[in-house]
Amino acid sequence: MLPRRASLTRENSFCRNSVEMARPQESPKHRWAEWLVRQRVPLFLLACLISLAAWGPSSRLKFEESVEALYSANDPHLVAYEKSRKWFGGDELAFLAYTDPNLESEPSQAHLKSLSKKLAEVPGIDPASVQDYASALQGIQVPFITIPEEELKEMVRGVLLGEDNQTTGIVMRFLSESESPVSRAETIERLKRVAAENTFPTYLVGEPILVYESYRYVEEDGFWLWVYSAGLLMLVILILLRDLRWTLLPVLVVFASVLWTRGLIGVLGSNLSMVSSVLNSLITIVGAATVIHLALKYRELRESFPPEEALARTIRELAVPIFWTTATTAMGFYVLVSSSISPVQTFGTMMTLGTLVVLPTILCLIPFGALLGENSRQIMPPSEDDWVARRMEGLSAWILSYPREIWMVSLVLIMVSITGFLFLTVETDFSKNFRSDTPIVKGLDYMETKLGGTGAWEVSFSAPEVLDYEYLNSVRALSEELEALRKESSLGLTKVIALSDAVDLIPRIPLVSFSLPKRMAILRRVQPELEASLYNAEAGRMRIVLRSLERLPSSRKIELMNEVREISRRHFPDAEVSGMYEILTYLIESLMFDQWLSFILAGIGIFVLTSIAFQSLWIGMISFVPNVFPIILVMGVMGWLGLPINMATAMIASVSMGLTVDSGIHYLSAFRTARRSGLSFEDSLHSAQKGVGKALLVANCALVAGFLVLTISHFIPLVYFGMLVSVAMLGGLIGNLVLLPLLMRSGRPEWCDGFQWGKKSDAT
Repeated sequence: MLPRRASLTRENSFCRNSVEMARPQESPKHRWAEWLVRQRVPLFLLACLISLAAWGPSSRLKFEESVEALYSANDPHLVAYEKSRKWFGGDELAFLAYTDPNLESEPSQAHLKSLSKKLAEVPGIDPASVQDYASALQGIQVPFITIPEEELKEMVRGVLLGEDNQTTGIVMRFLSESESPVSRAETIERLKRVAAENTFPTYLVGEPILVYESYRYVEEDGFWLWVYSAGLLMLVILILLRDLRWTLLPVLVVFASVLWTRGLIGVLGSNLSMVSSVLNSLITIVGAATVIHLALKYRELRESFPPEEALARTIRELAVPIFWTTATTAMGFYVLVSSSISPVQTFGTMMTLGTLVVLPTILCLIPFGALLGENSRQIMPPSEDDWVARRMEGLSAWILSYPREIWMVSLVLIMVSITGFLFLTVETDFSKNFRSDTPIVKGLDYMETKLGGTGAWEVSFSAPEVLDYEYLNSVRALSEELEALRKESSLGLTKVIALSDAVDLIPRIPLVSFSLPKRMAILRRVQPELEASLYNAEAGRMRIVLRSLERLPSSRKIELMNEVREISRRHFPDAEVSGMYEILTYLIESLMFDQWLSFILAGIGIFVLTSIAFQSLWIGMISFVPNVFPIILVMGVMGWLGLPINMATAMIASVSMGLTVDSGIHYLSAFRTARRSGLSFEDSLHSAQKGVGKALLVANCALVAGFLVLTISHFIPLVYFGMLVSVAMLGGLIGNLVLLPLLMRSGRPEWCDGFQWGKKSDAT
């Protein structure tokens, strides 16, 4: 047996290279902890004033509900879309569709016209754009001009008339939001009311409605799921801590942090994006986890010290670890600004602010809340009577006894997860963001099977200032080739609409409609909007409007667009594909790249900050491994379960790393403190597991329970996000409580001071 050393004769490099993190000292730089305790009432009043000031800007925050908000301003797809909208008025179309077995009857035709009239009167809809089958059947009311009914039917089939001759659709165009007298949301809600009042089961669909429903679900579900998760969080903390005070304090800090963050966002003039619905939930993780660490440390010190001194010591011991965990978490979020998707960029900035706001919120609220009426409370029971602490101490003994087995299981788990990377896919079908039983998905399914889908897009090309037959022949040749593509391929193209097709409907009659100008004049009389929607003489552009199935794999959509572009450029070299269908398809095309880029940047940033915090590159490296573990686990789960990468899951890598890194910093700090006090490696590990390990277990269990509430959302990205963040947090818990101790032992044997794996240390 070696004699127990009264003090370490040789400080290991971990201790030597670490910053002073937790040793209570009576020095000027530590007096601020006592100052916080003494000034707790003024600080609490300051927090109340800040909350009141933040309430106004926070309540005025709105979601950026336009499709433009999904892209950065200079994105080429968005630039092309905005040019087309400027030239041709855009294709923000809505379709109201239903099936009437007696569609050809006179009463049904009258009903259809009446319904169209109601839709044309809805504010925000361009009245001239409303088209229906009954009006189209009337043909062209011009003397000497007669168009066979069958030709008219074929012209509108797939848009206003289904293949069954019983399904009909009314097409309408939204006014631009700058021209509309009401908001887009109000327009859509009024359209829904008209649809609900129809005699037949009616579906209202369209890509603008798809975007609107996404924001609606995000806003509604985001708020209520946060409330439910906060309630569940309180319940789990109450069960684990059995302390009402420290159950309410995390919730108070979280609510204040969210309010201050939203107020700050409002003051800065920003608005919420589509992925901002998880803002509240992620701030909940950062705030609640930090308060739980404070709670357990305070309860431990409260056994030996009066309330004010226990709290001051708690602040001193945890201040630096909390600072560095906040900095590394903020770094994990900030790398999201590297994304090519505007909502993800905005979210990264917002979460960085939200993470940093947690610190002043805690400083203002915790001293007051922790000590309010505390003198009348009994001292906490000894920690040895704590079941959770005993289990965590037993975990450390198990880790020391079975290192090889743990490494083997971990490596197998990592290899299986890495194999799942091969099955990762990107989801660009925007409709997959909704559950299959939602009205919007049911409407899309109806349109796909009955009326050729809702995907509206175009191919545009140069045009002369004055049209002639030679140019229209070129347009006709392109239209016919695209029509052949529609019939022969399975890429989902369902309709081709060209100006040449409309002109061809008007027969060439001498003195009446022989010349092209006369035929165009007749076309303007019967369809005032048609020419302007397909041809802009001033801009020198012509387009062919296309319709496609919406619910298709992204690979087929992109293949179709490439095929159309290639065909069009054989006729018109400057042909370009654009439209809402196109920009929604390409919206998350770059998500796979964004996922890995954010992961790499987050890893580098967190490694650098952790190395600075402990003044050791080696410590930065070993703390990096348990933080990579949950990322590998999450990405593997996504691959094996077939969960596609979407706007929410694209943030998982960097978000998960940012959320799990704080566990490692707290653990290493507690271990370092124990080693500096003279404990052996084994006893230091027991101390860290018993203290910080318990805090990590309580925090992660509570937060996972809260985040699993997201799985009941109507918006699928929120479902995936809640599930995958829960997996990441559990993976991070395992990584920091199991893998990190093994790395600490394997990397620097001198830490053990005589301890041998599988045996009890002589030093103890």
